[in-house]
Amino acid sequence: MFSKMYSFVLIVMCGCFFGDVFGNTFFIDTNGNINKYRTIVKNNFLTDADWILESHCFSSPEIYLKCGPLKLDFVIKKKMNAEIFLNYRKSQIYITNKPKIIIQFIITFEEESIILNYMNGNSYYSYSAQGINNLQSFIQQIDENIHFKVVKIYEFNLPINRPLDNDTVYDTEIISQLRKIESLSLWKYAKEELIELYYPINSHKTLENMINNSTTYQLTVNKALKKAITAMNRRTFKYALLLVTYIYEALYINCLPSEFWEQINDVFNILSEALDKLKSSTYLSYSSNQVIFASINFYKMNTLHCMIKTIANFFLTPEEMGIYNLEETCSSKSSDSNTHILPEEVLNKVFTGFPKLHETDDVTYNFQAIPYEPDGIKEKLLIIFRLIATEYEYIIEVDL
Repeated sequence: MFSKMYSFVLIVMCGCFFGDVFGNTFFIDTNGNINKYRTIVKNNFLTDADWILESHCFSSPEIYLKCGPLKLDFVIKKKMNAEIFLNYRKSQIYITNKPKIIIQFIITFEEESIILNYMNGNSYYSYSAQGINNLQSFIQQIDENIHFKVVKIYEFNLPINRPLDNDTVYDTEIISQLRKIESLSLWKYAKEELIELYYPINSHKTLENMINNSTTYQLTVNKALKKAITAMNRRTFKYALLLVTYIYEALYINCLPSEFWEQINDVFNILSEALDKLKSSTYLSYSSNQVIFASINFYKMNTLHCMIKTIANFFLTPEEMGIYNLEETCSSKSSDSNTHILPEEVLNKVFTGFPKLHETDDVTYNFQAIPYEPDGIKEKLLIIFRLIATEYEYIIEVDL
C-alpha cells in the first residue's frame, strides 16, 4: 500500500519539476499513475489544474492539485481506471482579483468507498451512481464554481459484450450518448470494426472494446464516442463507394434495368440521411441527386466517375492515389482490372471482407470481384440495396 502511494508521489513530483500542467480531464490507471488530457469546454471559462510543489522550512514539501482557489489532494488505495473532470468555472483573472479564499479537501479512493475529507470531517460515498452523484453534489455545495465530475471508474478491462451504458459510467450526459449510439441499427454491424490505438502500445481494438475500456487507452469516453462516429461515417462512405462502383459498371455495359432506379434513389437517400445525422459531409446528397436527375446516361456516368474518385480518397493514401490512375479502361474488362475505374488492388484493399456476413446470409459477398456477366452485377446490386436498408434502418442524431 505504501509503495503505491510512494510511486504516486514520485510521479506527481516529476510532473512538477518538468512543468507539466494537468488539463481539466485526467486519468488514473491501475498503478496509481495520473495522466493529463486537456479538454475544451464550450462557452465556459477554464482554470487549468496544476500540480503544485510547495516547500516548507521545517516540514516536508506539500504536493497538491490546484485549480483556482481549490487545493485538492488525492490518495489512491484502490486498483482502478478512472476518468475525472475538474474545472473551476471562473477565469484566472477573476480569481486573481478576488480575495484568496483557499478551499482544501482530500479525496481518498478506498477499496469499498470514496472518502472526502473537508474541514477535518470525513464523508463516505459508495462506488455507485447515487454515491458518485452525492459526492459531486456535496463538492458543488462547498463552492458552486467547482466542477468536479467522475465520468467513469472500473477496476479491470471490461468484457467486450457488456452494454455501453454499463455501471462503470456515472456521467448522465455520457450515459445518454452511449444509449443513443447503441440504439443505432448500424451499431450492431459496426461495433466489431477495428480502430488503431496508440496507448499503452500500438494496437487495434474493436469499437465496442475501445469505448468500454476508454480509460485504459487514455481516451475520454467522449473522444472514444467521436472515434466511433468517425468509424461509422467511414463505413457509410464505404457503402457509398460500393454502390456507385456497381452502378457505374452496370451503366457501362448497359445492364441496369429502369426499375432499379427507384431503389437506387432510396439507398442514396438512406446513406445521405445517415451522414447528415452522424454530422458528416453533405457531398453524397448533392452528388447522388445529380446522378438520379440526369436524363442521359453519359452525364450520370460522368458524375459517378467523379464520385468514385472523390470517395476513394477516404480509403487510399496520397501515395496510393498517385499510383492508381482512377480512369476508365479501354474495354469493359481487362486482364489487369475487372472494373473501369477502380484497379483490382484498390477493390481488394477496400472491399475484401466487407461487410461481414449478416446473420441472414451464408455465402460471402465477395464484392471485390465484380462479376463479368450482367445478371451477376444486378444480383450483387440487389444485395447491396438490402444490406444498406438493413444496417441503416434506424439512425438518429448523436450530439457529442
